[in-house]
Formats: sequence, structure tokens, C-alpha cells
Amino acid sequence: MSQFQDLLARVRAGDNEASALLFETYAPHLKRLVRSWMRAESMRRRADASDIYQSVMASFFVRAALGQYDISGPEQLQALLTRIARNKVADLARSPDRRTLALPDSEPGLSGIAPVDPVCSPASRVAWREMLQSVRDRLTAAERQVSDLRMIGHTWDEVGAKLGERPDALRMRLDRALKRISTEMNLEELFHD
Repeated sequence: MSQFQDLLARVRAGDNEASALLFETYAPHLKRLVRSWMRAESMRRRADASDIYQSVMASFFVRAALGQYDISGPEQLQALLTRIARNKVADLARSPDRRTLALPDSEPGLSGIAPVDPVCSPASRVAWREMLQSVRDRLTAAERQVSDLRMIGHTWDEVGAKLGERPDALRMRLDRALKRISTEMNLEELFHD
């Protein structure tokens, strides 16, 4: 269990190797699920299964880096990723004109959206860090304080005790902040689950 917690701590800290390992571990399960949920040809015409599961992983990595999730074990992480994937597929089914995608493509000369790959080019890594920094810059001082404490590994109970507030209230504050920022930055795909 401590290995899992160490891996999550490294992911929160932005360690690319840890993110790649987590992606390699959970992506096959997500691929199978998403493909099975997208059996209808009408769904497959609107989006590729890889768009969905990469969007799920991107959403998880951003939100984990900002300290939103409190995950105690591999089973809980798998359940969380499954729930996010199910919701993204359901959103696609409800919105026929919408194509689920991952992150804005920042490479010169390219437009649109590119799938997220934790083992990506240096330019994409820089864009990823800049996007995370931009999200952090939009947090208020109080929201950033909560995110900072979560990023260094404090549990919600510890953050609540340190700040003298209820852990659930702090969790909701960070969740509302990320939803607000996702709308401001047009990154709803990453923060919707």
C-alpha cells in the first residue's frame, strides 16, 4: 500500500515517470470498458474510445496534481477512473454534436485538440506544466492554500485541522474552484466527471 501512496505522491508532484506508470497500469482497463460501452456505431462515429480514456486520464492527472482526490488504494483509484469514464461516455451519448477530447494542442502549426500521453514531447510537457500553472494562478489565496496542502500529501482531515475548517467544506471549495476555472479556461472536459 505504501508503494501506491508513494506513486500517487509522485503523480501529484508532477513526476512524468510516475504518471506514465499509472497510465500504463490503468489505461488497458479503461480501454476495455470504454470500448464495451461504445459498441453502438453512432457512438463510435462521434468519438474514438482512445479520446475518452485519454480524457479520463488527463482529467485525473490535473485534478490529482491540484490535490482534489483522496485515494486510499488501487481499487479506489480504479473505481474513480471507471466512474469518470462512465460519465464521459454518458455525456457523449447525451450530446450527439459534442466530441469528447482531451487537451488543447499547443504544438506550433497544429490546431484543435490532441490526446494526452504522459510520455510526450518536451513541448507538450511544457504546455502541460503551463496549463497546470495557469489553473493554479486562477485559484484564490484560500483555494491555493488548500491545494498546496493536498499536493504535499495532507489528508482532507489534516487540511481541515490545519486551517480550522471542516474537511468536507474545504473539499467542496476546491471542487467549486476547479469547476469555475474549467469554465473560464474552456477546459470543462478535464474537470467534468
